[in-house]
Amino acid sequence: VAGYVGQTAIKTDKKINEAIGGVLFIDEAYALSQPAQSMSNDFGTEVIQVLIKRMEDRKSEFFLFAAGYPDNMEIFLNSNPGFKSRFDHLLYFEDYNVSELSGIFQSMIRKDGYKIDKRALEELETQIEDMYSRRDKYFGNARRMRILADQVIRNQNLRASKASDNVTKTIQIEDII
Repeated sequence: VAGYVGQTAIKTDKKINEAIGGVLFIDEAYALSQPAQSMSNDFGTEVIQVLIKRMEDRKSEFFLFAAGYPDNMEIFLNSNPGFKSRFDHLLYFEDYNVSELSGIFQSMIRKDGYKIDKRALEELETQIEDMYSRRDKYFGNARRMRILADQVIRNQNLRASKASDNVTKTIQIEDII
């Protein structure tokens, strides 16, 4: 999205040209079809118009991947007659299950050099099960695990800063609760 209507088409066209021979990924694509405080709907409409034209003219030369929450994406795809039909496939991804979310969390903390003890892991999985059972259609999946990992690491760092002995980078139950 550019400074004024007209510039947006040029910027969109440039991004599509960069994607020729590859992929153009638009995350939270539904924002283009919904008015927002920072963007007039005219800008989003302009982007969609350029996408439609280029998807038709150069359909075999780039892959457009538009992502977002299902309900919002349905609005996006129906924002222009014929837009939805230009997408060959619609994919719906299920939420990760509790075991997968736990694995994502553990991978994130390992990447940061931490490990988790057995009791803390049991508590973590209880909390993830609770989050999962209360999830709504906007559940953040891996993003929610990143937030949780950041909180737990922050708790571990605070605990370590108060300890008089040499504390390892191990997540303990008190870091989870």
